[in-house]
Amino acid sequence: MPLITNYDEGGYSYQDYWRGRDYEHGAELHAMQSLLDPHQTGWIADLGSGFGRMAPAYLDQGRSVIWVDYSLKLLAQAQARYGPPTPSRLYVQANLNHLPFRSGSLGTALLIRVLHHLPSYDRVLREVSRVAQKEWIIDIPQKLHALARIRSVVRGQWHVLHEEVPINLSRRSSQVFLNYHPRSIEHQLSILGWTVRESRSVSNLRLPWLKQRFGTERLLAVERWLQPHLAPLQFGPNLWHALVRHDFGATSPMDQEEVLACPACLGRFELRGLHTMVCRSCHEQFICHDGIWDFRWPRPNTLG
Repeated sequence: MPLITNYDEGGYSYQDYWRGRDYEHGAELHAMQSLLDPHQTGWIADLGSGFGRMAPAYLDQGRSVIWVDYSLKLLAQAQARYGPPTPSRLYVQANLNHLPFRSGSLGTALLIRVLHHLPSYDRVLREVSRVAQKEWIIDIPQKLHALARIRSVVRGQWHVLHEEVPINLSRRSSQVFLNYHPRSIEHQLSILGWTVRESRSVSNLRLPWLKQRFGTERLLAVERWLQPHLAPLQFGPNLWHALVRHDFGATSPMDQEEVLACPACLGRFELRGLHTMVCRSCHEQFICHDGIWDFRWPRPNTLG
């Protein structure tokens, strides 16, 4: 089973997936906007950013942003939306198991719509924890949501729901689309030193007949009120946490070269020309294509 979901393979369109899902998209934008600390500083890294769908929730904060995804196609779509790279905007192709950033170099890490696709999440959580300083917004696709509870009672599968083993919702045996018991993720985050500052229950009204009858705007008006109130009940299909930790002191602003590190050995880079970075420690070379840095490690042809 692959450790990476590659949207560059085949003809799948992630943008097409989100067409007709205005309610879910609006619910997630509101959750992000309400959870981000407006007083936080430093770089924001949208890890698994796709085509930059969540960017409207954080671009108005005036902070430096890094869009990170394994897919070149999706990053190119993000660049088409938000413009070419600048000293405060960076597009990075990377494997989330091997992030190309210095430890503690990011003010805020975002991990949204990613855990669904991870057959093993331990390494990714450790990597995000390594690079994030003080703030981390994480989306947990959870199997304890209200509709799942009702179904488990009807089917006599209540015990399955409360096991900490994830449920694979994919109809293809070669793929994963996982829902987790929140406790399993939260326990790992606690071990890594993170505590939950605030939570949101997201997409609480995601039923076709509700969307058809009431429309997006009315549902979102109710959704905004429900999100903080239903979070303790783990009501919705997605449980979002704003995580904080206090083991980092004040840090000075970093430019791009200070933030980046070799994904192979975490060594510092030397920029050669405009389109090549060479690791000073292991001498691996990484190239920029049309404004997008390719820091994937292991190299794609060595992935299993």
